[in-house]
Amino acid sequence: MTDSTQHDAIDRLTYNISKAVIPYASERERRIIAAAIADGLGYGGVSYVSEKTKLSRNTIGNAIPEMLERIKNTIDSSSCEKHWQMIQNQEKTRIPKKNPRPKPCR
Repeated sequence: MTDSTQHDAIDRLTYNISKAVIPYASERERRIIAAAIADGLGYGGVSYVSEKTKLSRNTIGNAIPEMLERIKNTIDSSSCEKHWQMIQNQEKTRIPKKNPRPKPCR
């Protein structure tokens, strides 16, 4: 797939979910679905999903840990240990600031 067809596919998927699934879901289900899509998209996913679904970026961002906790509770530890380690590493990964605020001189 080229980049443009990938973007078109993501647009179609997000549009279909936002029109066909989210209106019929409970508030909690909406948050979890949006968080799952945003997390799957990676960097910029929260803003993208927020724009398409009209849910707040804060709502989606706060739902990601809730979604990861649900995944944690449903994973069979013996068969999915590697997957669970990957999820734990994602939670610990932080993107460093490009221009950290300088410390004040005293």
